Amino acid sequence: MAPDWSRRKTLHLSSTAVLAGLAGCSTLGFDARPQVDSSLGTTADDGVIDGQPTPENGVPAAWGIVFAHPDAARKLIDWGALTPIDGDSGPGKEFRTFDPDTQFMSAIVGVLPTGDGLTEHSEDDKNLVEDVADDFSERSAYRDGRLHYDVTSYQAFPPDPGTPEYHYDYTFTRWQLNGADRPTEIAVEYHDP
Repeated sequence: MAPDWSRRKTLHLSSTAVLAGLAGCSTLGFDARPQVDSSLGTTADDGVIDGQPTPENGVPAAWGIVFAHPDAARKLIDWGALTPIDGDSGPGKEFRTFDPDTQFMSAIVGVLPTGDGLTEHSEDDKNLVEDVADDFSERSAYRDGRLHYDVTSYQAFPPDPGTPEYHYDYTFTRWQLNGADRPTEIAVEYHDP
């Protein structure tokens, strides 16, 4: 069952998704934290993850999901729809066949005007970092057994004439458990730029 998401019209948008394919939880090690193993971003004109927001639900929006097992990812993600566009890189085999004993995968998606990209949001630092996942490998998104992302959007490139009005901006991240528990949920908060 795909997770629900919600859109708030106030200061920011928020979405929460329960862990897909979670088999069970163990005791969280005091200092154990999962570490980013590999990440990439890509875009699509059509939604590829079951249950994700779409422009019909409201734009802009941001949403996330965590996968404990590659079978859950295969069930919910249409990997074939993520064929790379020119100059882009699609998710490779490592994201589709990760080791469920030592790894998990997260995906976040922004439903954005074409030309915009998803980036980290910080009240302290107004500099935008293009790659959300790489940024969060430096400032941890793992808090109290959950992945938590604060994101916003920025003008990544001027859209070409004739392109769709909106698009999907994806970041796929493969994590090493590193002795930590798998997160039981993911929260993505979108802040207006």
